Amino acid sequence: VMCEKAQPISMGGSTFARAFKKGCSFGPAFKGQIDNIHDANEKVSKENLLTAYKIYKKAIFDLATK
Repeated sequence: VMCEKAQPISMGGSTFARAFKKGCSFGPAFKGQIDNIHDANEKVSKENLLTAYKIYKKAIFDLATK
């Protein structure tokens, strides 16, 4: 989707990902962008929100069809 050779990172915390046979949990944190997820003033740019949407859409499609 992004045509980028990015490496996933693992973060602490508990997710529902462990409960599924096929799946993962991920969020829209992009390199070089302010990461204020779960802070009091959490926000994301429109551009990053649309990029995250495209990633989620492809991931859900791939998980559902493979």
